[in-house]
Amino acid sequence: MSSDRGDTTRRRLLKSIGATGLAFGATGVSSAREVPTRELERASAAYDSPTRARWAAARHADSVLAELADRGVLDRGDATELDFEDASADPFYADGETVAHVTTETALDGATVELAVRPQTGRAYATVRTGDEVYTVESPAGSDDVSVQNCYYEHDCTSYACDGSGCVYLERQCCNYGDGYRCDDWSQDGCCSC
Repeated sequence: MSSDRGDTTRRRLLKSIGATGLAFGATGVSSAREVPTRELERASAAYDSPTRARWAAARHADSVLAELADRGVLDRGDATELDFEDASADPFYADGETVAHVTTETALDGATVELAVRPQTGRAYATVRTGDEVYTVESPAGSDDVSVQNCYYEHDCTSYACDGSGCVYLERQCCNYGDGYRCDDWSQDGCCSC
């Protein structure tokens, strides 16, 4: 009977070590800092209406919207040309800061535009999908400059533990190098509420 009990305890210990190893492997590092759930809720609530999401785009994606107008995707390069009725504000926690990832997708004549804005950092990008191509116009945080690449971004709030109470928020970029799309490895972009 003691042998069965020892096996059960050993299995629990090994499961615990395995789960801890998975969490460390998924996050790369671990911290005792808890993910600030209330801050994440506030960041989401700050941009959870179409009006607030449109304001964030107008304020932080102006150079991206102007580039879309220069390329003929938008008429005026104005946030009002995009549909924000189904916009989402997904918060995550990175580098000691709570960030809202505000996105909307709009079907236009000849193209679909997915606009993403991170108001707290100033980063904005738009992925444009036409019948012939996919490209992203991006403005790095704190810059009015834009870059254009044959790429798009993917994001995921996983179920892997991050910083004690949240989950790992991942990002990767997929690019067309002439022979089809290849995606980078997923990298941790912060922590999200799960």
